Formats: sequence, structure tokens, C-alpha cells
Amino acid sequence: MTILAPMRHENFLSFAEAANAGYAQDNVAAGRWTCDEAPARAQAEFEQLLPQGLATPDHYVYEIQGEATGEMIGFLWFAVVGKGEVHFAYLQHWCRPVISSAGACQSSTLVARTVCARSRHRGCSPERLRA
Repeated sequence: MTILAPMRHENFLSFAEAANAGYAQDNVAAGRWTCDEAPARAQAEFEQLLPQGLATPDHYVYEIQGEATGEMIGFLWFAVVGKGEVHFAYLQHWCRPVISSAGACQSSTLVARTVCARSRHRGCSPERLRA
């Protein structure tokens, strides 16, 4: 079983590194960035999205913790941002590959899908979320 808890400050750096690495890899695979430029571009966009770190308004960052140890085994990052009537939702969900393959993050995947579905009340469509 897993637990979803607000991200602790001491885990923010490892979260940022994992989020940036995954985002860089996704953009290289999609052909948008080269391998050389990807890490710096991912870092720059991350800093633009979360300029105040965990205190950035309208961004919600949670740890996925193993119940037995309380150790962070993944994260869930959700944001609804925009101006006026135009909003979009951003969702990033990640679990350690070994943990994920063992099925320990299945409940957090359900949480991520629930967050997507509930984002409709803010004018967002879960189908447009990046997960």
C-alpha cells in the first residue's frame, strides 16, 4: 500500500531531478530537443513553472510514500494555471521503475486519474493532461 502526502522540503531536490530528467527525455524522444540541450531546457522550464518551489501558487506536489517506511517512492505534481477563462491542467506522475513494476504505485495512479477527472470544474479537460 502507498500513502500520498504533501512533499517534504528535503525531498524537493530529488523530485526536481526526476521531473527534469523525465521531461528532458520525453522531449528528446518526441524530437523537440537535442540530447545536448534537453537538460538545460527542462531545468529552465521547471524553474519557470515552479519559481517559488513548493510554495508556488496553484501547484500541488505530493510524495508517494511506501507505507512501511515512509520513504518517497514517487511523486504526483498537479497544477491548474491560466488567466481569465483560459486554463490548463498539468499533471506529472512518477514512481521508481522497480517499485512501479511491482505494482506498489497502482493506487497513486488511481489518485492521478481522480485528480484529472476533478479538474473539469476549473474548465480543464483530463484528456488534454500530460501524465
